[in-house]
Amino acid sequence: MKQPIHFLLIDDEKDYCNSLKTNARNSGVLISDFQNLEDGFEELKRELKYKAIIFDAKCMIDSDQEVDNFSFLPIALDRLREFEQQYNVHIPFVINTGYFGEDEITMIKQQVDIKKGKIFSKGDGADELFKHLLKEIDKSEITKYEKEFANVFQVFEKEYLPNNMRDDLISILQNKNISSPAKIKDNLATIRRILDEIITTINKLKPTILPNSKKTFMDKIKWLSGQRRIGSTQNYQGGETKYQTSSNEYLATAIWKISSDFGSHSLPTNSALYNAFPSIYTVQALTYSIMEIILWYIELMDNE
Repeated sequence: MKQPIHFLLIDDEKDYCNSLKTNARNSGVLISDFQNLEDGFEELKRELKYKAIIFDAKCMIDSDQEVDNFSFLPIALDRLREFEQQYNVHIPFVINTGYFGEDEITMIKQQVDIKKGKIFSKGDGADELFKHLLKEIDKSEITKYEKEFANVFQVFEKEYLPNNMRDDLISILQNKNISSPAKIKDNLATIRRILDEIITTINKLKPTILPNSKKTFMDKIKWLSGQRRIGSTQNYQGGETKYQTSSNEYLATAIWKISSDFGSHSLPTNSALYNAFPSIYTVQALTYSIMEIILWYIELMDNE
């Protein structure tokens, strides 16, 4: 089951907050609301689970303030910038206001645009607001992965893999914690697809490394490890050029065998007594395995 996405809401109109929270559940969003900026940011620091923030345009700075005013928003945006710098994160935000179009909102719009936020009117309903934030969250997560695994994503910058494989890799990273059997199956099949593309590309662009005569997956993997099949048997002997270490061979073999059984084919029946189907930990392990193989592949393509 997909986990809900958490939004932080800072708005002093408690009835409106309750209404928005109810609407949010239809979009798979859980909202925690606070009626002043200080309490909201204390929660943000305490619980690093919030993916987006919804600000009112006119609210209170702290619990001692009795009347809301428009000085709230510039202070709130500065606090958000400081938080992002301190925790090295990007949190998408919107302004959701009942004063849409008034002079005070027009004056602040440039600052909101610079910080890549967006202003919504409370009178227009919340569906578009939720769609916008969910899209921005998706974009920010992609950026996060590309930064965190920059050495892996070089494979696309160097055009050693096609861009559709970038989407596949991001999809695995985004979904590796989803435990439904259908999603596990999809993830395993996607990991296998990336591996197949790597082997196919080596064969196509570097036939001196991986000749066309190698037909089966195991023959290809063993050949890259410097091992050659003995006659028509399943036995291999070494002695030739090695293009990969044994650890790389074992990772590729694990991906191939596990994804063949549980990813590329139909969902198996529960024939085993225990652990009949892989869990998310298998998906996570093979996700990092395919990234290790991508690093090897980049080096191979750079140097051979």
